[in-house]
Amino acid sequence: MDHCGPLTRSAEDIALFLQVIAGFDAEDPGSEDAPVPDYAAALTRSITGLRLGLIEHWYADGAHPDLPPAMSAAIEILRGLGAVVEPVQLSSLRDYTDCKTTISIAELYAIHEKDLKTRPQDFGRILRNRVLPGALIRAEDYVQALRWRNVLAREQAMALKRFDALLTAGALGVADPADPNQPDRLVSSPSITMPFSVGGLPALNIPCGFSRAEGLPLSMQIAAAPMAEPIVLRIAHAYQQATDWHRRHPDLH
Repeated sequence: MDHCGPLTRSAEDIALFLQVIAGFDAEDPGSEDAPVPDYAAALTRSITGLRLGLIEHWYADGAHPDLPPAMSAAIEILRGLGAVVEPVQLSSLRDYTDCKTTISIAELYAIHEKDLKTRPQDFGRILRNRVLPGALIRAEDYVQALRWRNVLAREQAMALKRFDALLTAGALGVADPADPNQPDRLVSSPSITMPFSVGGLPALNIPCGFSRAEGLPLSMQIAAAPMAEPIVLRIAHAYQQATDWHRRHPDLH
């Protein structure tokens, strides 16, 4: 399960969807041949006693002003449900973003090189601008980024020896306007969803509030060890049972 944005979907919906798509794919060299758990069964379990590591420093500075208080309120709800939440320090968000971006744009360019050279006009501006820098990544840079990824992934694995799951914000701001001409924020600011892609961890974003000025969703991110999707869904479901943010919709008029 990869990360997704603060969609107004319940943990039950996500569990049902994941149950359908999960499983071994012999055509995918990265697919794990492992039994598929009953994701829905995890939703009925309490989170009392779960140890959750809060990565607060990733969103403490530079985030939307309404995000830190929304996260604090969400953490108190999880504590009220019996979870033990303690701070944990990992490498900076910029470290994770730089590592992942170096790898991803090199691989994106390798995948799309032929089409970029023969029909660049068929790519959207934002995607084209993300892929083209991959042509400038040296083999040395790519290899070093892969080594860096191993270091960062081990860092997360060590944290998950102490905690059942990790918590942080799901986005540093609110949803962007649907404007294809706006600047691409991915290249100008760190992405708080990238770290768990670097670590290969299942992660999920759920709404945890709304901004006052824009009236748009704010989100909390939950991640756990590889193949531990049931724990992620269990925490998300417990939080959604105690709140109604996932049922609310922004006023777009």
